[in-house]
Formats: sequence, structure tokens, C-alpha cells
Amino acid sequence: MNQSTPRRFIILLTCIFLHSAVGRRHKLNSLLEARPKQFKYMVFLQYTKDPYMCGASIIGEQHILTAAHCLIGEDDKFYNHHYSALLGATRVHKKSDEILKIKIEKIYVPSKYSVLNSYPKKPLPLKGDIAVVKLSKPLKLSKHPQLSVLKLAEPGKSYVGQKAVITGYGINIPSVLFNSETGAREEKGIADGKLRFAKVNILDLEECRKAYNDHPIDDKTICGQVQQSSDKHAEGTCKGDSGGPLVINGDTVIGVLSSSALGCKEDVKPAVYTAVGDYLEFIKNAMADVKSPKIRTATWEQKWGIGSWTWTTHLVEN
Repeated sequence: MNQSTPRRFIILLTCIFLHSAVGRRHKLNSLLEARPKQFKYMVFLQYTKDPYMCGASIIGEQHILTAAHCLIGEDDKFYNHHYSALLGATRVHKKSDEILKIKIEKIYVPSKYSVLNSYPKKPLPLKGDIAVVKLSKPLKLSKHPQLSVLKLAEPGKSYVGQKAVITGYGINIPSVLFNSETGAREEKGIADGKLRFAKVNILDLEECRKAYNDHPIDDKTICGQVQQSSDKHAEGTCKGDSGGPLVINGDTVIGVLSSSALGCKEDVKPAVYTAVGDYLEFIKNAMADVKSPKIRTATWEQKWGIGSWTWTTHLVEN
């Protein structure tokens, strides 16, 4: 999350990844820092080569929910990374006995999610930008009161006009730079690892269709705009916030952050969330490990390193 202030280098608030769904992980820039145990369902999804990565949320004893684009690259293949889930963290760089770090065992993504085929030359937002991740071991929630499970949204229910909350660990000091190699503007910035949150107004989907007039908006999405606390600076989700949960009533996840405005400025353009209620069948089948042509999966397998005495781990799409 982030805030832009005149004559200062602070700009806005949001998470990590591909500017919309492709090539950029989102950010959430917000002025409000979370208190310890305020959002016990929040998860920081990371891998060794990227200190920020994405947000996620707890939806079961051994499962978390995030965005597909956090796990699949522009080549439409799963990233071959060593992922970890950090749970119970208000500050990801601060050590605490209450923070759990658990490796990832398996990934589930809707088969219709495709960076290459969804919208040629129009990278965001993407259809089916949602993923279920199985942890390598159960959380044993009864022994960890600092964690909690979110309920899933009801199918077919509209949330237009309601207010929700988005949380994330993304960039809080963002900037937009021009990439001379690609000819595109890119978001860069600094993320301090603190969990932040913002209130979100749920808008009619047509508002997002107007704002993203050059990109098709799937019906199975939610249009949400961070509530601006001041007309002197822009606020919104940012790089590193992708995959974060859009929550109502403090206990129900209705959306997963998929894409937002370049520069984290939601005063001019709302964010797009994948609607959880429209993917209940996928989520429940993934959590039950149901084999289906509608679901892509990937797991980690260990192999004895050739010429080495160490195990090597590789991500394998099933």
C-alpha cells in the first residue's frame, strides 16, 4: 500500500507481481498498518529469489488461496521456485515465535487460466486468476490462535455497494519507470514488509469495464476501489499485493486481487478481483485433491543430485 505526498518520495500503496495479471505482481499501498493478530488469515507467499512475492489467505487446515499469476509466468508455465508460506506475520522481516514458515507441496490452478491464450496482446486482467495451494503440513490451527480460516463467498451473490477490506505486504514506496528494452512502463519500489490494509468500495462491474476499456473484463470478477482518505494523495493496491484476499464482515473472502492501476493509483482506476463465489467448485475440488481436466496441478519432487550428495527439488506439472 502507498501514499503520494507533494515534494516527498513517498508515492502510494499496494503488492507484487505482473502489472495486471501478466509480468507483474501487485502492490497495496495503504496508510493503515495492521496490528498484531488483526488479520489472522493473512499469508505472505514468497520464494527464495524474490523477497516480496504475493499475498494469500488461509482457507483450510492445509490450504491457502492466492492468484494464479503469482505462480505461473508469461510463458504459461509454473515458476520453478522453492515457495514458502509465512503465516501469522505482521512484519515479515521480524522474527517471532508466532510466525510459521511452511513449504508448499502442491499447486492447483483452473485449466482455463492461460497467460498466452486468454487475451492475446492484452495481458490483463486474466480469466481464472485464482489458485489453491496445499501446504507441506497441516497448520494445527487449534494450537495456533494467531491464525484463522476464512469462510468462502456464496455463489451467485452480489456484493455491489458493500465495503470490504484488502490486506497486503506490497510496495509502500512505489515509482513508475520506463523500460527501454520492452518499451513499457513498469512499477518499481520499496516494500518494508509490513502488513497494511485499506477499505474497499465494491463497484458495479461496468465501472471496471469502463476503466479498462482496452481489456475485456470477465464476468467472474469483482470491481473494487480503495477508499481514498484524502484528495491530496492517491491510494491503492500495489506490486506485491496480488493474491491478497478481499474480505467482508472480517471473516469471508469474496475476491482475490488480480490487477490494478499502474502506479497504484486507485483514485483514477479501480482494481479487479477474481470472484471467489464463482470458483467454489474449483476450490473445493482442489482442496479434496480431485483429479479433473478442469484443473492444472504442479508438485515438487526430489531427486538425488548427479555428482552430488544433496537432494535437488524440481517443480513438476502433473
